[in-house]
Amino acid sequence: MLTAKGALRAGFVATALGMMAAAPAQADSNTKAVLGIQMSFGSRVTPELFTGVVHADKSSSSHYTGAKALVYWDFTQGPMPDKFKVVALTGPKHIQAEVGAGYSFSQSTPFFTGGVSGNHLTAGVDFSPSAGLAPYVGVQTPRYP
Repeated sequence: MLTAKGALRAGFVATALGMMAAAPAQADSNTKAVLGIQMSFGSRVTPELFTGVVHADKSSSSHYTGAKALVYWDFTQGPMPDKFKVVALTGPKHIQAEVGAGYSFSQSTPFFTGGVSGNHLTAGVDFSPSAGLAPYVGVQTPRYP
């Protein structure tokens, strides 16, 4: 039986997957799926698997601006998603600054996030007034050709 919390998680996953399928293709745009694994160092050390979509527009000076939507699974907690995050990104091809917000299903609270992301690495910190700071570092699939 699906609980209200489980239905909310399923809705966020469906939204992220829908964004992947509906992303427009343009000559100066790049939309890719992203997959990675990271360690989060909040109130406890948490290994997380994440997947989602990133879309970026490239300027004539090779500067990227865009956004990404990610769904995270804490694989010590089971198969349901643990959190959902949407961030804006800006920067050169190989490293972008990120800022955004998300929702933690396990803590039932929204959070803010900031960090950097490159072709293979990601790092930053999530902040929730109720849970405090949760730095993270991880590896991910390359995002740009």
